[in-house]
Amino acid sequence: MTAAPVAATANPATDAVAGDVLCGREAWRWPRNPASRDTCGIGDILGSRGAQRRMRERVGARNPQCPAVMTARDDHSARGFQEAGDSYDGCGGWRQPRWSWSPAAHGRPAAPSTLTQVDREAAGIKMVAAAGRSREERWSLAGATALVTGGSKGIGHAIVEELAGFGARVHTCARNAAELESCRRRWAEKGLQVTVSVCNVSVRADREALMAAIAAAFGGKLNILVNNAGQSLFKDTAGCAGEDYARIMATNVESCFHLCQLAHPLLRNAGSGGVVVNVSSIAGLIGLPALAVYSMSKGAMNQLTRSLAAEWAPDGIRVNCVAPGGVRTDISSDKSIDPELVKKEMARLPMGRIAEPEEVASMVAFLCMPAASYMTGQVICIDGGRTIT
Repeated sequence: MTAAPVAATANPATDAVAGDVLCGREAWRWPRNPASRDTCGIGDILGSRGAQRRMRERVGARNPQCPAVMTARDDHSARGFQEAGDSYDGCGGWRQPRWSWSPAAHGRPAAPSTLTQVDREAAGIKMVAAAGRSREERWSLAGATALVTGGSKGIGHAIVEELAGFGARVHTCARNAAELESCRRRWAEKGLQVTVSVCNVSVRADREALMAAIAAAFGGKLNILVNNAGQSLFKDTAGCAGEDYARIMATNVESCFHLCQLAHPLLRNAGSGGVVVNVSSIAGLIGLPALAVYSMSKGAMNQLTRSLAAEWAPDGIRVNCVAPGGVRTDISSDKSIDPELVKKEMARLPMGRIAEPEEVASMVAFLCMPAASYMTGQVICIDGGRTIT
């Protein structure tokens, strides 16, 4: 397939013809047959990556007088077909060009005021699809950079080891400097690329300092953000004080929201598609006694995940969430939890046991990989079947 930009003297607003496809902010590419640019064949499509696509033959659709020149908006939603000129964005989606054809004008593009597509590749933004990659590339994090909050123990510790084990350079933070340093030494002995810093994610200034350090360490780019740090609260609603509410919301919700805000430009700069994974809980999906405030905070994280996924997809950023059930961590051994509640919950678990931290970490790692390139906005329960009973 031959593809070449229009001569420099051409005016994209008036001189491009039927079949030309915008593949950069100022670059036009020709259809399959550049020698006959006015008679683009039915179904000829030049994708954003230079890949020719064929749509179903629709002779005379909407343009019986000129069946070889298709209109850019020809029954797209009703018929479910790709239109001539639509470009494939590399993520399973077809995008309309930044202009539309007019049969009356024999394929001349509309005025610039009607441009509809933001050309991601021209801005250096790519959401890399798994298709076309080798199996090794799809299931690897080699060369990726990651920030995992709350990585000194529990689920966070397992996530750090999992991401680093798949080849990522990981930075993690926690409040306890001694615990962090002990973890760092063990990770170094295993040959894992992990750096650490002290940070209380419930404090705004700490979050800002953390992200500034990440930007400096990773050259202004970040591939993966895992919002794992959080606190639990087992207390009857009537007995919850204002301080309890403020602490849980600051740690679980505000930190997640603010770190996503701070990380956005770094994730966007990653170029190959940024990833956010939030660690929530099934408590944000089902009703449990003595967990009202905690459940509210996790429900907020679930909805933030969906909203950011919709908002940031054009920037090439995927946002997902894992919602564990019971996991063998310090929280699961909390003596303030009513033993009868624990007994009842265990009886409702189809798998009859709680999870190990590594079982959550493996799902987080998958969501960060190119293998999950078409997943975004999902809240995935890792609960041994609890939410189906």
